[in-house]
Amino acid sequence: MKKIIILFLGLLTVSLVSKTDRLAFAQSITSTAQTLETPKPTIKPVATTIEDENIKTLKDKIATKVAELREKNQIMMTGILQKKDNTSMTIKDEKETDIKIMIDSDLTKIYEVLSNNLKEIKIKDIADNSYLIISGTKIDDSVSANIIYIDTEYIVASGKVIEVNIDEKTVGVLTTDKEQYLLDIETKTKQSLLNVKTLETQKGGFSKLKVGDVIHFVAEKVKNEKTGRNKTLRLLLIPQEFFNSK
Repeated sequence: MKKIIILFLGLLTVSLVSKTDRLAFAQSITSTAQTLETPKPTIKPVATTIEDENIKTLKDKIATKVAELREKNQIMMTGILQKKDNTSMTIKDEKETDIKIMIDSDLTKIYEVLSNNLKEIKIKDIADNSYLIISGTKIDDSVSANIIYIDTEYIVASGKVIEVNIDEKTVGVLTTDKEQYLLDIETKTKQSLLNVKTLETQKGGFSKLKVGDVIHFVAEKVKNEKTGRNKTLRLLLIPQEFFNSK
């Protein structure tokens, strides 16, 4: 019996020692793992140097200068389309000078001017000899277009009748600026006549037109140089008698 008790106490002691060793070993591993963990880096704010401030100031000055130049070089111009491709076009201005217009497919907007609204179109939709109104930035000898309007060019002028063609229903006019126009008088043309006696306007007609009369007119400028006929929208006839009666 005494031997059994001694054996039991021995086993109990071994068991306790074993548990103590395992606990110590586990604590040792945990401590080692914590020691081996990679420390998290601390992000420190980067101090702004005088050089950084100078660079920022320089960038601000450049941006301001570019904005000033763009504003200074903003122009609005008109011209007749001569040729075009996907990235540019050439127009002829009122001084008969060819000007290159640069097109950015992402930035340049193109509109066709209709009766009461605008219709956005692509550059491929612009017909040859179209009258264009262009807003953009002048860069050397070209213009970088922001907006392009396709519109109708009008003639508003006064002049003396130098030819009347009854068969063609056309009138030749020499303006006060010494420009010659061939006006196409249509049934839709609104014609008025100055009454020499009352000095009031009344309804006119093609048969009232004579060589030597003075007319004031509004017409769409010709696009087809072969015909040379300008579509007349409005016309006011002042007979020769008005000047002879003075």
